[in-house]
Amino acid sequence: WNISNENFLSENEFINFLRLRLSYGTTGNSRIGSYRALGLYSVYDNGYNSNSYANLSSLPNPNLGWEKNNKFNIGLDFNFLERFQFVADVFRDNINDIIVSRNVIPEVGLNSVQINGAEMYNQGIELTLGANIIEKENFQWNTNITFTKIQNEVTDLLGLGSQFSASEVARAQRIGFSTSTLWGYDFVGIDTATGNELYRVDNQIYDAAFVSNNFDETNWQPIGDSQPDFYGGVNSRMTYKNFSFNVILSYNYGADIILHRTLLDNYNLLVNRNLSVNIFDDTWQEQGDVANYQAITRARKIISNSSKYLFDTSHIKLKSVNIGYNFPLEQMKIPLNNLSLFINGSNLFYWFKDKSPEGKNGVAEYRNTYPEMRTISMGINARF
Repeated sequence: WNISNENFLSENEFINFLRLRLSYGTTGNSRIGSYRALGLYSVYDNGYNSNSYANLSSLPNPNLGWEKNNKFNIGLDFNFLERFQFVADVFRDNINDIIVSRNVIPEVGLNSVQINGAEMYNQGIELTLGANIIEKENFQWNTNITFTKIQNEVTDLLGLGSQFSASEVARAQRIGFSTSTLWGYDFVGIDTATGNELYRVDNQIYDAAFVSNNFDETNWQPIGDSQPDFYGGVNSRMTYKNFSFNVILSYNYGADIILHRTLLDNYNLLVNRNLSVNIFDDTWQEQGDVANYQAITRARKIISNSSKYLFDTSHIKLKSVNIGYNFPLEQMKIPLNNLSLFINGSNLFYWFKDKSPEGKNGVAEYRNTYPEMRTISMGINARF
């Protein structure tokens, strides 16, 4: 509905354009693969007596069908004061018959079968504000800011025998929780008397050995969420005569990451293993020590999924800076259609909410297995 075309807004000087959008529809996702519902065989040569043979590689499921996504969206486009553009979208996707794998009995000969066995929803809001801040003959400055907030929740799980599906990488599916929830044990510190790790399970405190021997993934609790509370970016471009300057920033607030303990304190043999510098002066040695890490001994119990290895990745990132110059070819009398010089920098800097301790590693160092490449490039573009 183009509201700005209505008579009651025809002479409004503040609103330049106003439109309301509403949509609803259903889409399908056929991530089944070729003939998956009928089952697949792998064929091999030179079997018994030099004959070919086939092994069942995936179980048939004649009831396997498409995923269905019922999508609803309401949006608003709003231009005002001849220089601002605002776009807002609110959406909700109800996803049914999600294709998942489920374990089967060993007698079948395979480990799992694919079924339509889950339901969930995604919902959120997306906002964009564009502004022509300065519009002069020789100088222009335009900026675009985005904001996104998304949440999802599992609403149904089938074929599990319970309402919980676990994974060894701190991922799990449980009705009533987000698919991006991180699961594990709640780490509460190091026992000053014994040097053992302590965990809170069902509001009781236990050491790592007891947790390892008496609990499993069904006792995990939510310890974080890899989905940010909100995220977005800023794109700002300025031009002055033949010069141009473009900056791209992104931001992310509230997203967690859980590290594999090999980056911190997994190893107990130091002759041929590296450990994080964090543990050198923060490891329990004797009774009474207040530390964040247990002693480096072979007797340690390893608890991989815990809040001990959880980090908040909230940050602002300077993704790109570009400076360019377009040569005035008409004045230079060069037989080219276009000639420009540019300098570009990518992945230039991060500002993290949780800063790394002095002389130690933090989320800035742990967020990637290998350091993210910072690139500076310069070049010339010519068009004939």
